[in-house]
Amino acid sequence: YSIDNYLSDYNLMVEVMGDYWHRNPLFYDYEINDMQKRSLRKDKAKHTYIKKYYEIEILYLWENDIYHNLDVCKKLIQLYIEQKGMINNYHSFNYYIEDNQLLLSNNIINTAYW
Repeated sequence: YSIDNYLSDYNLMVEVMGDYWHRNPLFYDYEINDMQKRSLRKDKAKHTYIKKYYEIEILYLWENDIYHNLDVCKKLIQLYIEQKGMINNYHSFNYYIEDNQLLLSNNIINTAYW
């Protein structure tokens, strides 16, 4: 498997997830098409492989957050590094910033396919 970003100094991995291609659950809660199904299967297989053989949880930054919540992405990467990859949730859409602090939403969007 290939990974979008490998932070070699920290042995951590970050994936950038396109909202359409990887089916961001904030926007695509309806029946998905065959291409999205293939992407989800590949995403799950990659996650399982990386977790099993490298013991790394991958941080997922979603397209919408990169375009509209870049500070969330920046602070989430910083937290991911500071916590050595051990954070409460690995999807950027589950975080927000309040009073310049990164907070995990009380309404976690479940990504059961991961």
